[in-house]
Amino acid sequence: MAIINTPGGLGYTAESIGFAQQPDGSFRPVRAEFTTVHQDEAEAIGNGIVANVTGYATSTVQIDGITSATVTFEGTVDGTNWVAIVATDRNDGTTSATTATSDGLYVVDVRGLAYLRCRISVYATGKITITSLTIPLA
Repeated sequence: MAIINTPGGLGYTAESIGFAQQPDGSFRPVRAEFTTVHQDEAEAIGNGIVANVTGYATSTVQIDGITSATVTFEGTVDGTNWVAIVATDRNDGTTSATTATSDGLYVVDVRGLAYLRCRISVYATGKITITSLTIPLA
C-alpha cells in the first residue's frame, strides 16, 4: 500500500482519490463520500463545523433535537462570504427552503460550492445535532 505525502507531512493511502483543502489550511483525502457533524447537541446560536464540498454533488443533512430553533443552510465559494442556499425537505419531497425549524432529512445541492455549513441562526430550546452525508459528482 503506497503512502502519499501531502503539504504538512500527512500521509494517506494511494486509494485516496485526491485531497481537499480545509478552511484551516489542512488537507483531507477526498473519498467516495464523507460524513460531517456540523452541530453536536448544540444549545446556542452558532456556525458549527464547515464541510469542504469542493467536487461533490449533494449533501443529505439530518437534523435532530430541534425544540424551538432555526437552522440556516449556507454555502460559499470563497470561504468568507456565506449565502443562504436552498435545501429540499426529504420528509415530503417537495418543500424547499433556506431554513429548517423541525427535525428531518434535507437534501442540499452543493455543486459549484467550496464549503457547506448548517448554522443555528435562531435558538430558544433543544439539543441540536446536525450531520451531513456528502456524495461526490458522478
